[in-house]
Amino acid sequence: KFKMEGEQAKASWEEIPPAQIPVMERLGNISYAHNSSTSAITASEKADMAILEEEFPPILEELRQMVEEDIPALEAAMNKVNAPWTPGRLPVWK
Repeated sequence: KFKMEGEQAKASWEEIPPAQIPVMERLGNISYAHNSSTSAITASEKADMAILEEEFPPILEELRQMVEEDIPALEAAMNKVNAPWTPGRLPVWK
């Protein structure tokens, strides 16, 4: 979550020390700047996009690992021990 959204403020954004800009903020800045705009892409936006192209693929791979391998393995282990149903998990119908 930190890689995508950054550190969350407990009370006020002024309390968060300087940190790396999260992926969602970079992407949001680029998309917000061009919402209803016909101007050319700025150097800053190009730089943000270059950073996103470098930072996002490893995050996507982590997500893919979780969705395709980790979660199914956890669900299989839960089914094996007859764990109670949990939201979002499809029951095995016998």
